[in-house]
Amino acid sequence: MDNDHHLGCQAYHTRTYDTNECSSAGLPLTPCSIRIHGRFQRLIKLRHPRLCNYIDCSRSGNEDVLFVLEHGKNWLKPDKFDSSDVLKHSYQILQGLDYLHSQKIPHHCLDWNCLNISSSGDVKLANYAIHYASLGGVMVSAPIDVPRFLPPETVMSHSMAHEAPIPESDLEWSGSDHSYDVWTFGLLLLEMTFKVRLWEFLSLKQIFSKLILLFDADSDDEALLDDILRSNKIDEAFAKFDPVVQNVVRNCLKRNPANRSTCKELMTLYPESLRIKLLLTGYNVHDNKVALFEEFRQPVVEISKLPLKPLTTESFIYTRHSDEIFHLWKLAGGNLAKEMQKQGLLKQIFQICRFPNCISNDGVYLGNEFSRILKANDRIIELSIESLQSKLSSVSMDTFFPLLCFSSQSVIAAGGDFGMRCLGSNIKEVDVEYQLKRLVMFHRLIRAFPVTKKLLYKEAFTDIPAYYRNFIWAALLHVNCSATYMMKVNSMLDSIDFSVELPSDKQIDVDIPRCHQYHPLLSSPTAHGALRTVIRAWVISNPDLVYWQGLDSLAAPFVCLHFNNPALAFSCLSQFIKKYLYKFFLADNSAIIQEFLACFSQVIAFHDPELFYHLHEQNFSPNLYAMSWFLTVFAHTFPMGKIYHLWDTLILQGPSFPLFMGAAILELLRSQLLAVDFDGAILLFSDIPEIEVESIKTLSLQLSVSTPPSCLFRNWVNPDLYHTQFLPSDNLTRIQSKCSIDYPLSERQLDWCPRIHAHDVIVLIKLRDESSSGDNLIQNSEMKLSKFVIIDVRSKSEFDRGHLPESVNINYGEMMHEDEVKVIALITDQVKVEDNSLVVVMGPSNNVILCRNFTSLLIKSSYSRVCFVHGGADEFAHTNLMIVN
Repeated sequence: MDNDHHLGCQAYHTRTYDTNECSSAGLPLTPCSIRIHGRFQRLIKLRHPRLCNYIDCSRSGNEDVLFVLEHGKNWLKPDKFDSSDVLKHSYQILQGLDYLHSQKIPHHCLDWNCLNISSSGDVKLANYAIHYASLGGVMVSAPIDVPRFLPPETVMSHSMAHEAPIPESDLEWSGSDHSYDVWTFGLLLLEMTFKVRLWEFLSLKQIFSKLILLFDADSDDEALLDDILRSNKIDEAFAKFDPVVQNVVRNCLKRNPANRSTCKELMTLYPESLRIKLLLTGYNVHDNKVALFEEFRQPVVEISKLPLKPLTTESFIYTRHSDEIFHLWKLAGGNLAKEMQKQGLLKQIFQICRFPNCISNDGVYLGNEFSRILKANDRIIELSIESLQSKLSSVSMDTFFPLLCFSSQSVIAAGGDFGMRCLGSNIKEVDVEYQLKRLVMFHRLIRAFPVTKKLLYKEAFTDIPAYYRNFIWAALLHVNCSATYMMKVNSMLDSIDFSVELPSDKQIDVDIPRCHQYHPLLSSPTAHGALRTVIRAWVISNPDLVYWQGLDSLAAPFVCLHFNNPALAFSCLSQFIKKYLYKFFLADNSAIIQEFLACFSQVIAFHDPELFYHLHEQNFSPNLYAMSWFLTVFAHTFPMGKIYHLWDTLILQGPSFPLFMGAAILELLRSQLLAVDFDGAILLFSDIPEIEVESIKTLSLQLSVSTPPSCLFRNWVNPDLYHTQFLPSDNLTRIQSKCSIDYPLSERQLDWCPRIHAHDVIVLIKLRDESSSGDNLIQNSEMKLSKFVIIDVRSKSEFDRGHLPESVNINYGEMMHEDEVKVIALITDQVKVEDNSLVVVMGPSNNVILCRNFTSLLIKSSYSRVCFVHGGADEFAHTNLMIVN
């Protein structure tokens, strides 16, 4: 077992509000557990050799918060402490405190129980999370400070009592915060030096009385120190001890906080030889300026530290990051609340049960002391991973070192889980063995990115593990991950002046508190601030665009995934909008949205003409229900968990893929929609029934591959895109000029079915006639259509002068005014349309109305996959495909 990778958990009971407490706006106050959960996220990114790493925060049903951290097996204790290590350990404590103070995070809970010892004998600080996360302890039900270590300014100001309602705004760092820790460190150093516990035999009430007596006296700093030493009977020993310790203590224990030295100044008082020996090299404090995948460059396993004897899978799991281990521990059935309940740390105690059994005449409480605890319990409970090790016992050692094959004929080794790969995401995400293999695989792919770009795409098409979804999305969205760019974005975010009001600020402030409020993280004030920063940065950096309602929902997934990296959240949002919502946020975006909705209507008619005609007859247009779908890419429609799974598929596809997702939703609601009228449809979409995300993903992919690329052509597509799904992955500008279908929006809105470009028709004919050919055009085609029929609606004379191979001529011009039933009967008699066949209608170049009316008739008659050639028969005049009778 690895002595440095134990998982531990702490439980704190949060304060509950009175029913009459409310915010300044008159709204109910955010529960303290949610606010702590939001503030805790910043602590997750703190990484330092002198700190125990905090990993996760969760909430229990009784408004308790549970902190998960990584720690070593051993803890520094007074009875097992070697006096020769006083200077070493105290210097390491200062290193940890100095880093926390550089991040503007005070510790405030320094005590023996937060001094963890690594396998190399170095000190790591724990328990630094609760003070910052709880706004100095005001959001927990019991004080978190160590009474015997309280500095004079705290004792004399009675700041431990928190009776006033908690403000919604976060407390700012002040210079006095570091002085609190310095005073505490000085007293702890005395205990370490002389192996005593200050005021050990005094009760809590007596300790406070003693401190008040000491601090109330009008004496200088030296006299105050002498009083503390004498009251603990260590004054003589102190005078004979190491002068370095004496000097450090004197610089810590000063009555005025402004006169106390900082941690960095205290470190200079230690011998130079010790400072050189404990110097931390190769560590970058400014982690917010690190490039996108910088943290993956260091290997998980240091080969030099591997033992010579063979490792088992049970022990080899410790070679993974502690964050990954905890993620797998939860998948293996781990439950923090149950683990803490076993240790008796999550007992709900009602206020009436905290009363003493009796009260004497002089006010002494007797009995039931445990329920009236006067300090928060910061005990760390170790989490056992035996169940995880048991579930992974059958995993081969090769899983931890997957082979990456770069040959085009090879596939990435995946441990033979091909059957597992075909299952739904909701099943794969809870399978421990499968997730371990995917975590190891993607960790290696991300470390080598962008060299492994193609392999990353290949594996992402199978599934994206939730643990690495943030970095995978960033890679798939082609985010600029250079350190220079990230520094530029961070500088831009830091320079945002919130005092300067933007036209959209009022609407943003209204929308953000309502954005995904069911989500435990997004409902916190900290998340509101992060979301506001990202949205405001996007508005400022895009002066030609404006804020539209829905942008908050669009930004929420990226803020959640990159909560501690707003620069990366902003970059992902920007890339996502450029790809899928190009020009959607113009001040006048009606043309863009109407074009998108018209294209969506054509997609519905193309794949489900019966449903399209029913909705058309009810006058139930996409404007009434699909506007929010596409403006937020379904982020306003589904909860966050479903959005992740939907976007896992979306990000791998082109900018028109949301059309297929919308069509898939309608297909899944088909039976309900066909059974209701206009009013019923309105009610149905006001509260959409539960829909399986896997069904949406599967159906939308099926619709996508069965649609000719040019049928989705839109004028408002970002010309800078170089990876699209609906156009060949060649130079986009060249392909657009070849497949351009340029006609006014007013005409598009009149067309029930989409138009197809002649280029796609030529490809279909060659795919049919020359399927065995090695022609590049055929090999590069992304169309998966194997069956199609061409109906030529021109006159017989025009048809004879030139027509496409195997096309069927129906002179619709002569029968336009005949009964529709007779026309359909004639079509059915002359044209044999197989199931799932593409129906291509070709008419004269100068008569679009003829094609429009004919295709509308086919759609009325429930013919699916109907389209007509843009430009008519003249588009094929210069090809060698036309046949003359």
